Amino acid sequence: MIFQAGALLFFLAASGLGLWQASKASIGPTFLVYLLPALISAPVIFLLAYRSYALLAASYQLERDGLRLRWGLRSEQIPSDAVVWVGLARDFPQPVPQPRLRWPGAVLGTRRLPDGRTAEYLASRNRDLVLIVAGERLFLISPADPAAFLQAFHRLAELGSLSPLPWRSDYPGFLLLRVWQSRSARNLLLAGLILNLVSFTWVSLAIPGMPVVALGFAPGREAAPSVRLLLLPIISSLFYVLDFAAGLYFFRRGHAALSGESSDSSAAVPLAERLPAAAAGWLRLFSPLPIPGWLLAYLLWIGGTLSSAFFLLAVVLIVSSAG
Repeated sequence: MIFQAGALLFFLAASGLGLWQASKASIGPTFLVYLLPALISAPVIFLLAYRSYALLAASYQLERDGLRLRWGLRSEQIPSDAVVWVGLARDFPQPVPQPRLRWPGAVLGTRRLPDGRTAEYLASRNRDLVLIVAGERLFLISPADPAAFLQAFHRLAELGSLSPLPWRSDYPGFLLLRVWQSRSARNLLLAGLILNLVSFTWVSLAIPGMPVVALGFAPGREAAPSVRLLLLPIISSLFYVLDFAAGLYFFRRGHAALSGESSDSSAAVPLAERLPAAAAGWLRLFSPLPIPGWLLAYLLWIGGTLSSAFFLLAVVLIVSSAG
């Protein structure tokens, strides 16, 4: 978490500094040079934020009837009768290639073995891994104490299974499909996306026809290069993506509650206990609110769409006044 939080803060600082310098730069290559860190950092920031959340919410749960693996929006429920072998990865007779893109706290990805089987990593490190062989699929995980994990598994296996768990695999793409299948959610998200595209298009067409624009709120505003108008759709898009990502989190929790699924492992440490004291305090402050997850998701998506509409309105007013 220290590594991922440090990397996240670095890219946030680079993005913020780039936007700040771009807001003061004149038209030309200098503006694009300052804008480049923000454009490059944006996808990295969201990837690091998601993987940090996934690491905090990760859990490996052992039961007599099977195993439950959870890593962010990815979860796997493996019945006990499908498990063929469980042990340390270094003891497995066949070497398993590691994911190509990995870093401390996020050793994730899928690799295919020469015999056609699929190996999936759901781990925070690349050493002392536990390998689970279930049918034609392999899972590599990183429990805090591998020896204790294996001991607990063998003890439960000796007890036998009364009713094996159904095999279920959930991927982040499944959540996006559920959101897309909801007409109201789909319309909200498409509306916000269209508003941001219109804002980008409007600014791109307006910049060549006007050298300067008036930005700010005070009377007698100083004229600025028109290329700075690009900052408005960029910031609007950032707000939209943030609302979209936060809405996905609450939508998933709401869907799990409606379907009777458990959104968190009963054996896992509560998320609030894994966070720093200040962040955990805010989480506990809002967690008791009697607001369904699906409603919070829609409120966030409505907010993202309204934010995009206001940014587009600002673009229209600024361009109209300049004309």
